Amino acid sequence: MAEASEKSADAAYRAVGRYVVEFSRLIAWQRLEIEKYLAKDGNLMVPALALGAVPAEQITQSFFAVCEYLAELDEDEKKVARKLRVEVLEEIKRRNDFAHGDWLLGTVFEDFPEPVLSRVKPGRKKGAIQRQSLPIPKIEAAADEVYVLRQKVAEFGAICFGTFPVALGQDGSFRVRHAFKVEGKEVLRINPAGVNFL
Repeated sequence: MAEASEKSADAAYRAVGRYVVEFSRLIAWQRLEIEKYLAKDGNLMVPALALGAVPAEQITQSFFAVCEYLAELDEDEKKVARKLRVEVLEEIKRRNDFAHGDWLLGTVFEDFPEPVLSRVKPGRKKGAIQRQSLPIPKIEAAADEVYVLRQKVAEFGAICFGTFPVALGQDGSFRVRHAFKVEGKEVLRINPAGVNFL
């Protein structure tokens, strides 16, 4: 029983760790685009120091505001920006739960056979203590979702900031509307990106 619990804990550690890394890359891409734009003579040090301690939500709000300003988005493109911003802000909430919650990993408690995430949030309508069982595949799926979101946000930003890593868009002719559209509740990629934003 102890060996099975240990293997379960190891898998849970990996899943939670992967989620945290994927999330950090999502925010890092936004911060990097702003830093590159603000850098003088290619020196990223001053903007990196200025933005280094800025919280994820503030980075996100600034990133999308600057994107909208620089790219002069039309109404359909603004819908893409608003939807992506909301998705990132929702992901920040999940990250906050993951990062600030209390985890029981590899638990053998009868009531919680899967990893459990517990948050204490006094004064909340749902109650002060929120506890949820998160099977490892669900944590892995969350990391996958962040990866997909990061690809969209990084590409959106590269188009808006004019840093798209292929010839397209260097003259400003490749716009957000050429890459993305909002359909229902989802931002869809119109054409294959051809770029993997690591």
